[in-house]
Amino acid sequence: MNAPLHEVLVLVEDNHAVLSALKLAFEVEGFDVRAFGDGESLLAEPDLPARGCLVVDYKLPGMNGLEALQALRRRGVALPAVLITTLTPVVLAVAAAANVPVVGKPLQNDNLLDKVRELLAAADQAPSEAQAPAGDSGVRLTPINPRDPRAT
Repeated sequence: MNAPLHEVLVLVEDNHAVLSALKLAFEVEGFDVRAFGDGESLLAEPDLPARGCLVVDYKLPGMNGLEALQALRRRGVALPAVLITTLTPVVLAVAAAANVPVVGKPLQNDNLLDKVRELLAAADQAPSEAQAPAGDSGVRLTPINPRDPRAT
């Protein structure tokens, strides 16, 4: 089943091969994909959609994926989001505390596509609940010790 016409997927991934493959896969499914190689490029984009879904790699150069999401929430961008990353206990705990779903790498089957569709359907069902209250980032970050081997 294809996405509705003009459903926007904002994709942030620093690995060019993964970015290209995901972009193509989502375009085949009918999504209008806007791709970025890092969080800073995403935040520099002046024209983010009001409707769609964010797929953000956790481990990005510069700011990590959750930090990018938090910055977007501060700006009032309330798109549903999913993190993609290698599953580690620390990242899973931080994402859970921030109430951001995670799809593990390596990406297999249609797990990511299914999660994106689930988030878009939920946003359609309760659009007012998808919006973060004014002044609320919608994402809570717990500091990660970069020296902790579980953080990689």
